[in-house]
Amino acid sequence: MIDSIPSVIGSLTDPFNMLLLCCGVLVGIIVGALPGLTATMALALLLPFTFTMQPEASLMTMGGLYVGGIYGGCISAILINTPGTPSAIATTFDGYPLARKGKASHALAAAALSSGVGGIIGGLALLFLTPILAKWALSFGPSEYFWVAILGLTMIATLSSGSLLKGLIGGCIGLLLGTVGISPVGGESRYTFGFSGLQSGLDMVVILIAFFCVPEVISMIENKIRPQKEDKKEKGIARSSLEE
Repeated sequence: MIDSIPSVIGSLTDPFNMLLLCCGVLVGIIVGALPGLTATMALALLLPFTFTMQPEASLMTMGGLYVGGIYGGCISAILINTPGTPSAIATTFDGYPLARKGKASHALAAAALSSGVGGIIGGLALLFLTPILAKWALSFGPSEYFWVAILGLTMIATLSSGSLLKGLIGGCIGLLLGTVGISPVGGESRYTFGFSGLQSGLDMVVILIAFFCVPEVISMIENKIRPQKEDKKEKGIARSSLEE
């Protein structure tokens, strides 16, 4: 392993590989910033182009694309309150309020810094803890998966500290939407209403766009119409006062 370190460093510092890495990060940021296009979709589209590339170059390109896509999802989450990727949902809680206060650049810089630091820590953890985690994951059974699901549901109480009732309602809606499709146990279709497209379940990206983007668009339209109504009222009051 020690003998292979110089070759690994040489591959990482190769100018062509670095150029591919930067291009991958740039394309990933663009794709991630567009709601509906996830980093996983970008990797699937890039995969056929890597068949003729060297292994080091292809891995660096795909890694840069994925990392850039994860950060790109924060851009739309901060600016328009719509996460570009599912991992950017929590960014809307603090990032969008900062953008409304005129501190969008601070929020974007904080997201970039946290993404960079988190990526480095996650990469090191993946490098050293993968064998341990692989053995641990193989020992998972039905009871462990049950408690993992319970842990995910208890996160609702943490994320909905402002209004627990709204959090519980949202969790129940999420559970209801998760039942759409073919049952993994019995194989019967649930809540498909005769549509074959619903047999595979609901896409997470579509649900995110529906719950985040559509209300934000309605709010933008409302804020745009409201000043026009207020201007008409002010003009009407001024006109009536002049007539008197």
